[in-house]
Parts: sequence; structure tokens; C-alpha cells
Amino acid sequence: MKILTPEEMRKCDAYTTEKEGIDENTLMERAGHAVVRTIVEEFRTGGKNMLILCGNGNNGGDGLVMARELSDLGYHVNVLMVLGISKLSMGNRKNLELLSHYPVKIAVCNETNLKESGICFSDKPYDIIVDSIFGTGLYKKIPKYIDEFLETINKSPAIKIAVDVPTGINCENGQLLAENPFQADLTVSFAFPKTGSLVFPAREHVGKLRIAYIGIKNDTPEKIGWEPKFLMNEKTAGKLIPKRNSSGHKGTFGKVVVIGGSGQYRGAPVLSAKAAFTTGCGMVNLVSASKEMEPYSFPELIRHEVINYANDGEYLSYCNFDEISEIIAGKDVMILGPGLGRQYSTSMLVMNLLENTDIPVVLDADGLYALSETSVKIPESRMANMVLTPHIKEFSRLCKIPIDIIERNYIQIGKEFAVKTGCTLVLKSSTTVIFTSQGEAILNVSGNSGLAKAGSGDVLAGIIGGFIAQGCSTLRSAQLGVFMAGLSAEIYADENPEHTFTPSKVIEYLPKAFKHICEIN
Repeated sequence: MKILTPEEMRKCDAYTTEKEGIDENTLMERAGHAVVRTIVEEFRTGGKNMLILCGNGNNGGDGLVMARELSDLGYHVNVLMVLGISKLSMGNRKNLELLSHYPVKIAVCNETNLKESGICFSDKPYDIIVDSIFGTGLYKKIPKYIDEFLETINKSPAIKIAVDVPTGINCENGQLLAENPFQADLTVSFAFPKTGSLVFPAREHVGKLRIAYIGIKNDTPEKIGWEPKFLMNEKTAGKLIPKRNSSGHKGTFGKVVVIGGSGQYRGAPVLSAKAAFTTGCGMVNLVSASKEMEPYSFPELIRHEVINYANDGEYLSYCNFDEISEIIAGKDVMILGPGLGRQYSTSMLVMNLLENTDIPVVLDADGLYALSETSVKIPESRMANMVLTPHIKEFSRLCKIPIDIIERNYIQIGKEFAVKTGCTLVLKSSTTVIFTSQGEAILNVSGNSGLAKAGSGDVLAGIIGGFIAQGCSTLRSAQLGVFMAGLSAEIYADENPEHTFTPSKVIEYLPKAFKHICEIN
């Protein structure tokens, strides 16, 4: 599914009216009707006492269209013109005039009377409250009196529905523009989802997101110069899962080598190895310096203990390069970095492995640290066969940009990094984004807070590596790996308290995630 910025959406609207001949009023009618249809579908048995909050632009006009249709359907509708009526758009004014012929109570409000308006606090509580105030065009803090009013609205037990985007969020970058953004249970967005609605902190105010067709063609984004952004979903996952060859053997399904672990972090590479195996690859080798690792904690694992006698086997170092290179020979993918350690000699080992091998690499954890802290530059031809999996702090080290700046604009910054370096970048966050070297961004919204645990990144690296071993491209493996890890967490949370989730449970619930995808595709 394509994702657009607010500016790109405005260009699509303009293209549709100017080139396709569908005028603005028709789009407004369709938008209002789409929300009404959604309300009827989602809340068939709900009450019918409704409050619609309208602004003075076209988003408010959508709300006025809704008021007419809902009144026709037997709803008891009250409308608040939250910003007054002195600066209405043409479409809004036309719909306000049309609404005057319907049995709908309309209150025109301003800064002084909004909070005290009797229509807001009628004796009969509202069943549904609709936010149709600002829409996608909001880029600055909302007026204080609107903010305070929304604080009261949010306390209402009514079902809350946002039209296109909840008031108080920036739907380009997901930042909050209010102390009390409208807390939607459901958001109905038109034509395409907007970037800011899919990332935090805005995302937690969106609720369930539904996308409504209003007549804007699916190929319109390409015609207005859209920068490719997509939403990863179950349908795409079903297409990407590797097909199994019934006559295949362990070599058919690929060989993974995990290089990681140290005296301090013994479990990290084992998590990666188990995750890779669970995706369906045929063989997993683990190269580690940890002497104390229990050899039979994972009996299927082929374990290579490489000892650096200069440090009593506590960590791998550059002097182990030749031995490790021999182990890597013939493997299909290398997972490099989980629990490896940050000693200088270890970082030099990482960089030499990157420079002197040509198999695909999933670079994670201390592998990323080595890349960010050394002066060695990896050529773009090599980066093209690499997946980098940093969280925000690790990415800040890689690109030398402060964390707070990244958090405000991480889609654009991530895209620029991937294009510049030529890698596939998996920028891990509450909304993880996969970036391609061609400038595409793929947003993933599967998962939950249970994944915010030490070790989740090690598991994700293993899942991605397991898919690469089976023949998926680095990009498709990254997409599928991120989505399936998140889906595992969601399935776990359906059966257990979310906070009890651990990274090992991602591996345990992966089979259920595969089954779910196969059943719906």
C-alpha cells in the first residue's frame, strides 16, 4: 500500500480535479460518504447520538457532508463549527448552507464560548464524536482553547472518530502539535495513509486506521512526483515467504553463519542462530569466542569455537580472521555482530570480514558499532549486498546526526543514508522502516511494546539472515523479517499479557505467524 506525505496528497487532489475532471465538491461528497459508510459498518449496533466537530476548511466540509447523510439515516446529529464561520472554504460554506435544510443543530463557536457551549454537554451523552477540524494541513501548534477543549472531549466515553487525521498531530512526521491531541478510536484516511499517522508519537492517537477510496486513482502518486513509500502488510508477506521445494535438502534451503558472542554476551548469537533456523534455512553455523557457551543448548547448531589466546578466548579479534574466513567459505549469508564486543581488534576483524568476503551480510549490534567507529570505508558495491539493522541510537552513530533530529525526521534521513551508502537499511523503532538504495521507504506497523527487550534485535537479524539463505533478496528478507517478528509478538499478545513477551518468544511464535499468513493468502 502506498503512503503519502500531506503535500503529496494535496498534489494528488489537485491532479484529480485538474486532469481527471473530478471537482473538489465531488471529492468532498465522496469523503464524507466514505466516513459515514465506515461508521455504519463498524458500529451497526451503537447508539445514534452524534457530535461532529467541524473546522473551516475542506476537512470541516467533509464533516458537514457526514452530518447530512447521518441525519438521513436517522442519527441525531449536532454540529459544532469550532473555528467560527467567518473564514470558511468555498466547499465548506456550500455544505453549511445545504445542512441548514436538515434537522441538525448547528452551533457556531469561538474562543470564548466553545468550552461552555451547551451543545457539548447535553443531558444525553454522545455515542460518537467525530473530529473534522483541521485535517492534513496542520503544521503548527493548535490554539490553546482548542487544545483545552480536546482535553475535555477525550475524557468522554463516546466512540471517537477522526476524519483523515486526528487534530493535533503533524501527519507528515508524526510529531504532536497539541498537549491533548484528539484520541481517536478509529481514523478514516482518504485514498492513501499519511506518513505521520504511521509513526509515533502520533500513531498512538490514530486508533484503528481505515483507508477509504474517494475516486483518486492508485497510479496518481506516480504522476505527481511521489517519493516511493509503502506500508508492509499481510498480503505482501504472503507473496514473499520462500516456497519450499519438496525434494530439497539442507543445502537447498541455504547455509547461515553467525559470527558473534563474547565472554560478556554469550546468548546473543544463539538467539540469532535459532531464529535463522526457524525461518526454514537448512544449516546454521555459529562462530564464537565464548568458551563457556553451553554446546548443547541448541543441538542442531554447528558450533565453531575460535579462541584468541591473547585474551583467554573472551572475544574474537583480527588475529582470528584467517580461521573464520575458512569457516565462512561456502555459506550463503553471514550474520555479523550479535554480542561480538567492541574491542578495537574485534572491530578490525569486522571490517576485514566486510572487505574481504562477498556473501550477503546482516550487520547488527557490535558489527554496526565497528562500522561507525572505524575510518575504513566499505565500497558501495559491497554495501549493496548488506542489510544494516540499527536502532535509533546506533543509527545516530552511523550517520553522525543527533538522535533528536533523527526522531523528528527519520524517514527522510534514513532514505538519504540508504541512497548514499547503497545498503538496505532497517531502522528499528516503534514503527520500523526499511529503506532501499533506490530511495524507497517501507513502513512496518506490526508488533507491540513486547519487542522492546534486549535480544529482540539479535532475533530479527537471525530471521532476516534465514530468509536470505533461502534465496530472498536482502530487501525482501528485511521486509519479511521485520513483519514476521512483529506478527509473532502480536499473536503472543493475543494469548498472554504483552509485557511478559521475551525475544525467545519471537522464535517460539514464528510457526504460528507463518501459519496465519498462509491461512489468509
